[in-house]
Amino acid sequence: MELDDLREDLDRADEEVCNAENDHHYWSDIARLARSERSSARSLVDEKEAEVEEAEKAPPPVIQPLPSNDDKALKILFFMNKSDEFKVLSRLSLVAQQLLVPRP
Repeated sequence: MELDDLREDLDRADEEVCNAENDHHYWSDIARLARSERSSARSLVDEKEAEVEEAEKAPPPVIQPLPSNDDKALKILFFMNKSDEFKVLSRLSLVAQQLLVPRP
């Protein structure tokens, strides 16, 4: 069942409880039944909300260690921490290479 459907059932059960409490003639049987339905609807809504909350949680982060080889680790650290000037130079080099490729 969808969460909206469950909330509608809960609203309907709340309305039935109010109606039963106002009608003193059927108070005992109808109110007891309405309270039972409201309780089950509320528990279904709570379960679905907990399920939605669990589904919306972010997954744990992926952590990858540096390679054990120092040369490979230094290459990775260099590209992770390169200066802004080097980033600009890298982009300009890529654009220049792309401009040299012949167009069809």
